[in-house]
Amino acid sequence: MVLIRIVFYFLIIGLLSGCAQMVPLDGGPRDVTAPIPDTNNIQPPHGSVNTFPEKIRIPFNEFIRLNNASANIVIIPDINPKPTYKVKGKDLIIDLKDAQLDSNTTYSFYFNKVVQDISEGNDSIMNYVFATGAFIDSLTYEVMVLDAEQGVPVSQVLVGLYPHSDTLDPYVHKPKYFAQTNTEGKASFNYLAAGKFQVFAFGGSGGRLKPGLSDPIAFLTEPIFLDTLTTELDTMFLFPVLSERFQLKRKEIEAPGKVLVTSTRSFEDATFTIKKDSISVAFQIEKTIQPDSTILWFKGEENKAYQVKVSWPDTSLQTRLFLKKSITPVKVNITTNLDKDNGIEINDTLQLISSLPIQAIDPAHIDIRDEDSTKLDVEFELIDVRKAAVIYPFEAGKSYTMQLYPGAISNINEIEITDTIQFKFSRKEEKNYANLELILNNKPQAPLVLKLFKEKLLYDQQQIGVADTVLHFSLLNPGSYTIQIIRDENENGKWDSGSYSEKIQPEQCIWFRDPIILRANWDNSVTLEF
Repeated sequence: MVLIRIVFYFLIIGLLSGCAQMVPLDGGPRDVTAPIPDTNNIQPPHGSVNTFPEKIRIPFNEFIRLNNASANIVIIPDINPKPTYKVKGKDLIIDLKDAQLDSNTTYSFYFNKVVQDISEGNDSIMNYVFATGAFIDSLTYEVMVLDAEQGVPVSQVLVGLYPHSDTLDPYVHKPKYFAQTNTEGKASFNYLAAGKFQVFAFGGSGGRLKPGLSDPIAFLTEPIFLDTLTTELDTMFLFPVLSERFQLKRKEIEAPGKVLVTSTRSFEDATFTIKKDSISVAFQIEKTIQPDSTILWFKGEENKAYQVKVSWPDTSLQTRLFLKKSITPVKVNITTNLDKDNGIEINDTLQLISSLPIQAIDPAHIDIRDEDSTKLDVEFELIDVRKAAVIYPFEAGKSYTMQLYPGAISNINEIEITDTIQFKFSRKEEKNYANLELILNNKPQAPLVLKLFKEKLLYDQQQIGVADTVLHFSLLNPGSYTIQIIRDENENGKWDSGSYSEKIQPEQCIWFRDPIILRANWDNSVTLEF
């Protein structure tokens, strides 16, 4: 007697199509019902065993059409060569005569909005199963995929189960079983055979069963053993792949002479050159937060090509960029580092920030006065390509006014400030800030990095020693804060991605997302439970 372990079902969901429809002449009601399969006449029947069908016929209760069958019908495990699909009247015909079906294998067909009625386009979601062995495989498996650094579920990630092999290469081999994560980050597998599997996941598949070289990936370090029904939920951490190939990922140029370049390699030990017609062009480098990104400023000539070269001690890369004529005239804008209340942070300097590289500052065209209208004798110091610090001991709680007249700040592109610019500001006082004590309860006995985020922007970070159990932050701006803890295994003070080739998982991140609300002139104590 053959044992069939299966839940027999067809799931049909009727959906309304968004397609434009002709209005019926009789004015009758619109058909909103999806095509329904005739389950008694499917050949071979749903749940069949010991069968190697050359053709599957699924009849429906009305005439049908197919919606991109090759993309919207998913077969698990994958079948090669791919079957072909056609409609004959009310029947869906799946041609498998050239398919190489494995023995003792359960095949699941998932029809995702592929079968539609011919009049209204209403479609169905269905599942069809048969086995080439003596029974339908009935094991299940579920896995959660989280973003390794952010700790949030990731949808539309393809998770594959691969028969265990010491030489598995998911960039070469296709998975036997696969599923895609939903909005909760979960991938669910059904109709699985018993066995030992390796679990590998990747994003950006676009329907492929192999990852691209730059796709984010996740993997379980140890294989899984499927032999009984289980409700255990594994968790995988999706991380970006660090490219082993040196390349310039982003290369942009814009008027009046700005080049933005990003690379798969850090620019910390790199040098740059810019040439026009084989002649070197003088430029300035602007500091950026990311070591693999840089901005080069120069006096550009529109409608000209420039050769940009990046050189490392062991290699170099170059690109050719064409500087088009700007559609609108380029203007220079001057801003400051004042907060939304026009305040200077208590331990900071007032900064002037230009939209173009600063060449010189003329104090004779800058007027700064205190609240008694006394003109102040200030100095200026260039601290970056586009930033200058105003050197003066501004007093906390007092108000000041600054006026910039035309000619106050010149730039390498010789674009002048045409209007007088005025700023009113004051230095913030200690009472404008909050203090925070963090008590780390049952924290891991490992090197950690704590990142403090204010309204999703990184505000501060500290490295935490193994023995540290209490941290203090002073002079924090009021607002809502969240915390990320990084298990800093290599003690380099930052989060590190993983490596599949070296079987290294990304460094663990622990998030405390319940908002910590800090109010001005308050001392706050918060306990973090690990």
